Amino acid sequence: MIRLAFAGPVQRETMERALIDLVQKNPTRLVKTLVSHTGIPERLVESLIHLAGIPPDCTGAHLPAASRKKLSDLLTGCPLTVKALGNFSVAMVTRGGVALKEVDPKTMESRIVPGLFFAGEVLDIDGDTGGYNLQAAFSTGYSAARGCMERLKENR
Repeated sequence: MIRLAFAGPVQRETMERALIDLVQKNPTRLVKTLVSHTGIPERLVESLIHLAGIPPDCTGAHLPAASRKKLSDLLTGCPLTVKALGNFSVAMVTRGGVALKEVDPKTMESRIVPGLFFAGEVLDIDGDTGGYNLQAAFSTGYSAARGCMERLKENR
């Protein structure tokens, strides 16, 4: 099982507090409209609301605390189960992206915009199928995270 944080790097409690604030300011608006204001695409919001057991016509004022907590859980760590691996018929290839000469390979930080880090398929890396692109994504993600932490320490 993997967990996807659709709301980004936000703690569940912080997300729940944000939902409470949105509901208090807009009690008559639909929950899906309120959650869409977090920047999550509306169709994804609709799916998450369905998974949380919230009726599509539910307004903020009628959102039970248990449903709000479930929605916060899904927004910050939606559990997904991988059922099968794809084969060559569903394999994808991407091409293009940020030029590698514009990125510090140790930290994955932009050489043009300090404090901007890149990882994975946003980079101009081509590879054969079979996990090479995944390995590049994992490795550059790790390097970018370390580089970002180093940058944060420098700025303290």
